[in-house]
Amino acid sequence: MDLSDCPGNGEKAQNSGGDDVSSEADSQDSILLFFAGGAFLMAMGAVAIVLFRRPTVPMDLMTHPIDSTSQMFKEQPEFPTDLNQQRPSLDAIGILRDGYEWVEWPENSGTHWYRTEGSSTHWSKYS
Repeated sequence: MDLSDCPGNGEKAQNSGGDDVSSEADSQDSILLFFAGGAFLMAMGAVAIVLFRRPTVPMDLMTHPIDSTSQMFKEQPEFPTDLNQQRPSLDAIGILRDGYEWVEWPENSGTHWYRTEGSSTHWSKYS
């Protein structure tokens, strides 16, 4: 079968069919390129926003570590020893009630102390 057997101009049909396929492929390539470029620009814009919107930290804070070991091992102030001075003596005898010894120390102060019955341990402040 020859091209002359086909109705119409065979060359025209062949060229127009070939042109349609190549122009469609060019169109798809350009759309793909357009979307890839747009996605790249959006990604770069997001990176720029993240970098420029980062809160600024003063340079002096950057040089000092937040959790330094010198602060962790700094000598701690001693607890007040007033509690030991106000605590009743170990040989003080209290009133027995519910398995505990109770004593008000200093007398008539309203501060009550307790310890387990029959023990000679330190007194604990009742709060």
